[in-house]
Amino acid sequence: MLLVSSLALLGAGVQRAYATAAINISPGVINVDCNADPSGCGYAPGTTFTYTVTASGLSTTLYASQYDFLYDPSVIQAQSADPGPLYDSLISSGQGFCTINIDNSLGDVAVGCTSVGSPSVPLLSTIVLGLISFQVMKLGATSQTLTNAIMLHNSGGGVLTNIPATIGPKAIFTNQGFFAAADFPVFDNFNTGTAHRQAWPEKAKWYFSRDITHTPGQLSLFANVNSTGNIPARAYVVFTLSSSTWGTATVVTPTDDVPPGISTVVALEAVFNPVNSNGVLMVGGWHISSEIFFQGVLPDGSLTTPVQSGATIKDFHVNIVP
Repeated sequence: MLLVSSLALLGAGVQRAYATAAINISPGVINVDCNADPSGCGYAPGTTFTYTVTASGLSTTLYASQYDFLYDPSVIQAQSADPGPLYDSLISSGQGFCTINIDNSLGDVAVGCTSVGSPSVPLLSTIVLGLISFQVMKLGATSQTLTNAIMLHNSGGGVLTNIPATIGPKAIFTNQGFFAAADFPVFDNFNTGTAHRQAWPEKAKWYFSRDITHTPGQLSLFANVNSTGNIPARAYVVFTLSSSTWGTATVVTPTDDVPPGISTVVALEAVFNPVNSNGVLMVGGWHISSEIFFQGVLPDGSLTTPVQSGATIKDFHVNIVP
């Protein structure tokens, strides 16, 4: 790459500096819904917009830099890339050059720039390293990342010093809105012709002494969950058991990430221990309701606010016997 070639020509070692800097993409989040507002959303297919790559927190002058900007070319495609005002000025005065490669088959814009000789470069704490123009190809979602990011300072005498930098978070783009939706799949009851969402117990009449399957000695409760959003739903099911004799108990399934798509069904299980803290088997009838709680998993891995999807349309009952 460009910087490797430059170092080889200079014959210089690269030493570490102790400055702290960061390289970020802005805007960090573009979240619009062009389905709801095709003409006013601003990011409909065919429109263009710009991402800016910026280095901040610099405490020494920048001599050279490089990075790869990665994206999903099925959703957005790069049209052009400008290295920013600093390098534009150096190039116009014959004191710098850049190599820029746009690959819309892989989804990669590679930008490498360097100063030439010993130019008088101002000390700037914040520097734009790239202005990349993109065209929206379709409705969808993609997250942009930086990799292979390097910044160098010329310490003089042919010695280039590395400027350590942290890479900022992914830049998230969607023009169809991010949303997660977890629910119980609809069960079609062919006997009654009624469709309902449903969870169910191991057995409607549950024998404590005969329980040797699933989780022996405990009542297993099951729920199928699917997701009809466009991002995964991190979901779990809360079962609430009520008895006129023993009061109320709550059990919760493990959390699972349910991929988007109505055809995907994830089975979740929780277990209820019918023996209370006094060692008494809590026999009799129990009314059981269930609720799904979920968070959307955004492309950068962060989570949306927890949401309760609501109770099942059809609750169920279990009779516990010795």
